[in-house]
Amino acid sequence: MQHVIELKDVYKHYSIYSKPVHRLYEVINPLRKKYSHDKEVLQGVNLNIEHGEVVGVLGQNGAGKSTLLKIISGIIPSDSGEVNRSGIISPLLELGGGLNYELSGFENIKLSAALNNIDSDNIDKYIQDIAEFSELGVNLEYPVKTYSSGMKSRLAFAIGIRIDPDILIIDEVLAVGDLQFRRKCYSKIRSFVDEGKTILFVSHDINSVIELCNRCIFLHDGKIVADGEPRKITAMYMKFLFSENKNIDNLLADYTAEDESTEAKLIEDNLSEETDYIAGMHAKTALILENDNVLIKDIHLIDSTGKRVNILRTGDAYKLIYTVSFDMDIEKVSIGGNINNEKGLFVTGAALHNRDDSIDVKNGDSFTVSWSFTNHLLKGVYYVNCGVAHWENDEWKVLTRVTDAVLFRVLKSENEICNGVVSLEQDIELDSNS
Repeated sequence: MQHVIELKDVYKHYSIYSKPVHRLYEVINPLRKKYSHDKEVLQGVNLNIEHGEVVGVLGQNGAGKSTLLKIISGIIPSDSGEVNRSGIISPLLELGGGLNYELSGFENIKLSAALNNIDSDNIDKYIQDIAEFSELGVNLEYPVKTYSSGMKSRLAFAIGIRIDPDILIIDEVLAVGDLQFRRKCYSKIRSFVDEGKTILFVSHDINSVIELCNRCIFLHDGKIVADGEPRKITAMYMKFLFSENKNIDNLLADYTAEDESTEAKLIEDNLSEETDYIAGMHAKTALILENDNVLIKDIHLIDSTGKRVNILRTGDAYKLIYTVSFDMDIEKVSIGGNINNEKGLFVTGAALHNRDDSIDVKNGDSFTVSWSFTNHLLKGVYYVNCGVAHWENDEWKVLTRVTDAVLFRVLKSENEICNGVVSLEQDIELDSNS
């Protein structure tokens, strides 16, 4: 495969000054006294990205994500190392980045057209397309400095995608704006994915990373500490975020990212028409938000006969069973769960209580949860999440949660003609009009 982005041993540092005036002192001091200290932002980064890859970039604030994307985009240089890129790059890195705030929206669009060598025959269509996608209307006649953060994001995104880039780089610019416009932007990104464009995607929305990306990297203290399948890397990242000591070395030592072919071979070797349970088929991405006083355990699926299963059929009846125990007194508690598919899509969820009929529990209470359902899911891999929350200060606060607690696979039915995620038990009829 062709590498469209190559980074070899890339380093970048910034000089940090305790006071702005120290920059001047450092320049005019005849003895070249140093008033700053260096912060290593990127440390020996090596990264190859192939044509058509959609790469999610995860990391805490200060990990070096934005600096990495700016270097890839050519906005800033690296201190050392080699950076190679091919194709047209459209970087959407900062809110309103690339916009001239003194110019109007229309003037910014025309400036973009000039910078991207849009010829006079196509400039009217170029302006019209951006204006329609941004949905800013008459606001395009006003200076960008008068725009809200959401309006700047609309204009920057609309301009960025109109140049039809080979490589699209997105750094949290979709975190603002209304829900309808964000959905529109994600739809456009998905169309780029379908067209085989290369995308680098920074987001704190883990589900979006899992759904959109086919690869993910975890950046920590300027180094790529993990690189692989999105669900596994996001699980590792979440485990790091919720760990108390934030020791990345211990996390890497504990993290065993098994090869995807291992599970595939396990299923292939054991699967038949009669199979309903495969021992050892479990979610390697399971993550527990621990609480010493609330414990969820023994999470499993059973069929109508009470037998444990992790291979399901569409149309059959099943139950999700687990135990919740409490070592504390707490009021207004609710217990629930949900199911996601392997791309992170939220499929369905249920809670036993709402805020009006939530329960009060006592120290020592224990409950067995039984969630009965008819499986309308179609062929695919799915994950079960379970959690306990309580109502406090007009909002639900999570007490404990088990993400990817159970992995199960739904097999294709013999006469299945449906596509997608769920079956609506539809019946299609054909009536002749002749």
